[in-house]
Amino acid sequence: MDRSATEMLAIRQEFGTSVTIILCLWHVIHVWDRKMPSIVHVDPRSEEGKKWTTENARKIAMKGLRSIMFEDDIADARRMILAFRIKFVKHPIFLVYVNKNYFKEEHKKLWVKAYRTHMDYAGMDTNNYVESWHKHLKKGVLRSHANCRGDRLIYLLSHYVGKWSQTGLARCYVKIGRLSPGTWKDYEQA
Repeated sequence: MDRSATEMLAIRQEFGTSVTIILCLWHVIHVWDRKMPSIVHVDPRSEEGKKWTTENARKIAMKGLRSIMFEDDIADARRMILAFRIKFVKHPIFLVYVNKNYFKEEHKKLWVKAYRTHMDYAGMDTNNYVESWHKHLKKGVLRSHANCRGDRLIYLLSHYVGKWSQTGLARCYVKIGRLSPGTWKDYEQA
């Protein structure tokens, strides 16, 4: 999922702790890319400016965050976070941002892969599959029926989407890639 506080709250209110919320890693990286220019700056006259340019500091920060993100061991991820904090100690605005939004224990569980080893999430680290399914639902299944009567919409969803999602979930569970258009047509005709 994206990092939407409203969406997370709705899921928590509906399902409680019976579901584990994890963030789409692509969206996390995208947020870092957008935020980095406003919070990482190197003064070229400073001691640090003799070693790093602002662009270089941003690249090093991004590389470090990605390394933490894709670490498979929790203890190693914690050590990497500590080393990251030390490396960027001269960037207090940046450190406040990552400490507040990403390095708290409850936040690390949302985006660091090491915290995902205990759950069965079929190796899906992005929500691209969900977004693709949503597009297929709107443009493929519903087509011109998006504004149809309620009973017709329920029929379409239960008839087509039920079969499609069951197959998709089964394929995700056994880690088989997405259905190709030809395979999907064969499935619909069966």
